[in-house]
Amino acid sequence: MKYLYYLCFLGAAMAGLSSCQTIYNYRLGAGLHAHDLVYQPKPFAPKDSSVTSAWHVGGIYTIGDGYKGAIGTTNNGYNFGLLQVSRAHSWKYASVSYGAFGFLGKYTIKKSSFAEYDTVRTSPLPSPPEWATYDYIRKPSEYAGAYYFHGWGLRGSAHLNAIIGKGRKTNWRYLGVEWSHSQEYGSLYDIRQQIPQKTIYRYNQPYKFNQRATYVDNWIIARSRGLTTLALSSEMVFNNYPQHEGAVILKATWGKAIGADYNGSQWFDVSSIMLGIQANEHLVSLTVGNVTQKAGIQFAYNYRLGSYTNKKKRASSY
Repeated sequence: MKYLYYLCFLGAAMAGLSSCQTIYNYRLGAGLHAHDLVYQPKPFAPKDSSVTSAWHVGGIYTIGDGYKGAIGTTNNGYNFGLLQVSRAHSWKYASVSYGAFGFLGKYTIKKSSFAEYDTVRTSPLPSPPEWATYDYIRKPSEYAGAYYFHGWGLRGSAHLNAIIGKGRKTNWRYLGVEWSHSQEYGSLYDIRQQIPQKTIYRYNQPYKFNQRATYVDNWIIARSRGLTTLALSSEMVFNNYPQHEGAVILKATWGKAIGADYNGSQWFDVSSIMLGIQANEHLVSLTVGNVTQKAGIQFAYNYRLGSYTNKKKRASSY
């Protein structure tokens, strides 16, 4: 009986060797995809029963690599600017923010992305066809070029809050839910309607040593004009300089674009880490986002309009 097990194992191993596959995914989605959860400032949590509120305006510039393709190398690049206005409220145990934004950017598709192939026979004649080998020569992509995008969006977040640490100077917004929705217009949206969803199979050296290596290119296109992202986040605000309204902010975010266009294992989760520094009404921040796919670096400046406004809550509400 044990010899039967050995034969079964050997047969499975040979089947695996005879159909080795390498898959490359070439993606194209909305210009803001993976980087639409821009930071919105919030007031420091009050230590009493009041509500602290503030308006902020800001600008963000993002630059990065595009979606990755063959052998993990990037085939595209992008950058965009964004202007936003937001309103935020902080309680002792929670905080919320909401606002609107507009954006303008460019996405570049390089010649190696969404490319077809020519096949050239490389085995010496007169080899029989079943022993033939081929080279697959990548042709320049007919979709290569720079494409522009612009649009508008809405943004919101809500966090549970705790005041911790010595002197109670640290706000830990320990559990948050974030949401963003945007509508995109421009030539990037137009080209996403033209590039076909397709799969290209390339066979390399068929039947050599009883192996057939298959290279598969998947073209994965998100066609919708709208982009919606949901995420969880956690944020630490070290308010060590209250006399100057000064703080250091650390934030981690993890989420996913939702909707039919971004479903399936061929898309990916989005994530980011942010470092911010606040002094009085000024806040600057640096965000590194989505380092494994469509990586980007985001530089931001936000300005508080006027002073914080405080409103005492009724005791009965606690």
